[in-house]
Amino acid sequence: MSSDEVEDLINQLNQLQLKQKDLLVRLERARDHEVRGTREFRIGDRVRIDNPKPSQERRGAISRIGKDRVTVLTASGKIIHRAPKNLTLK
Repeated sequence: MSSDEVEDLINQLNQLQLKQKDLLVRLERARDHEVRGTREFRIGDRVRIDNPKPSQERRGAISRIGKDRVTVLTASGKIIHRAPKNLTLK
């Protein structure tokens, strides 16, 4: 192999690595979006609780976001844990 062929192969490998990196980033974003669903909450967002328990407050602010549950802090200081699907942004 000539040095030009070797350089060409190196350039091709570098381009493939860049494409691979781009694809991995896209896959991670797609997976994260799939896990979270279409609802994206941020800490401090005001939310309505769609399925409150009897005598439980219906509104609050997000104080923590976990993998499967969101923690809502109510105006009276109570802590409520709900799945994101059970919360609506106000």
